[in-house]
Amino acid sequence: VALCLLFAPVSSYVALSVIFSISILVSGILEIFFAVGNKKIINSWGWYLAGGIIDLLIGIYLVFYPLVSMELIPFIVGTKDWGWYLVFGILAILCSMAIIWQPGLGAVTVLYMLSVTFLIIGCFRIIFSFELKRLHKNK
Repeated sequence: VALCLLFAPVSSYVALSVIFSISILVSGILEIFFAVGNKKIINSWGWYLAGGIIDLLIGIYLVFYPLVSMELIPFIVGTKDWGWYLVFGILAILCSMAIIWQPGLGAVTVLYMLSVTFLIIGCFRIIFSFELKRLHKNK
């Protein structure tokens, strides 16, 4: 999704919201499988299961209501670490200033910001999966 948005910034925001909704739905399903498959190994597997169920329900809801998805994307894309909020907040301010000076940049800026966000989330999930694999081998 990230590479598609980087190289095709004219893709519509509606299509992005549907892709985002399906991504959350699939992520929820995978988290549920992960929690159930590792319940004997991970003590806090119930939290993974709860998170997966929540992601699944949110994904189902957003698939059926893409307008809600379009409104929620900025809130769902955020990370848990405050440092990332700060970085993206500064980037948002800089992008807002650029949009004020060049209004045509608005749509392109939003698409690039979301594509970079998807790229970062994808990289973190890959790193997280390797870390979980390493932890699984050490047990």
